Formats: sequence, structure tokens, C-alpha cells
Amino acid sequence: MAAKIVNREESRVGLNNISGSADYLNIQGESQQKLVVIADIRFIRALKNGKQVAPIVSEEKEEIIDTGNLQAKYIVAIDPLDGSSNIDVNIPEGTIFSIYKRLSLSGTRISEYDFLQGGRKQVAAGYILYGPSMVLVYCSLFNDGSKYFL
Repeated sequence: MAAKIVNREESRVGLNNISGSADYLNIQGESQQKLVVIADIRFIRALKNGKQVAPIVSEEKEEIIDTGNLQAKYIVAIDPLDGSSNIDVNIPEGTIFSIYKRLSLSGTRISEYDFLQGGRKQVAAGYILYGPSMVLVYCSLFNDGSKYFL
């Protein structure tokens, strides 16, 4: 749902006055674009409300985002709008995400340790490309007990 909203907003950037800087800096010290702030808010809200994600790490936030879903099994790392420098020149942007199983016990708070897992521990990852037609590319990994499959 968040991706559909971001795609709609991206297609109306000039009409809704959401191009240009939002006068915020992200954790890399870069000026955030208005559409990046909107995408970050939408994805955080959707992941919180879905109740399947414990915490979230966003490229746009310095701190771990607590969803309040202590029983959730998964954690998400996300760049809500990668390629935001393309917004004003009409080149597609996208969302990049990675999903891991939490390491901490269900019902407890998440720590940074949960996010310091290697790439081989991912259970899913993907990206969403925005433009005239939105594209979702998603890859999940599952284990049948003896082998891993994509």
C-alpha cells in the first residue's frame, strides 16, 4: 500500500508542490527531498500497521524505529526512496528493502544486534521501481531443512 501511495505522489510531484528540498538532513548530512520524507512516513506507517515487523531501520533516520510490535518475527531495513536526486529530472526512483528474522526473543525489545546480521541471513529482499508502471522485484529465501532455495 505504501508503494502505491509513493508511486501516486511521485507521478504528481509538480502538481502537488512536493519537489525540492524539505529542509531536513538525513543521517549522511544530505538534504532530504520532500518526496523522500513522504515515502519514509508512508513505509514506516504501513510496516507498523501490518504488525509483522518488530523494528525498522531507515536510511532517513538515525535511530531504530520501534513499531511497538514486540511479538513480530521480522525486522526491516529500508531506503524508502533511493535515487531521490532524480526526482526533479523525471528519472525513476525506487525503494530498496531487506527483511531478516529477529534474533532477540519474541516479546522483548530489539537491539542493534538484530540488525547486524550478515547478508546470508536475509529471508527476503527487493526493490520497487516507480514510474509509468510500478515494478516490484522480490526475492525470498527458504530452507527445506537441508537446502536453501530462492
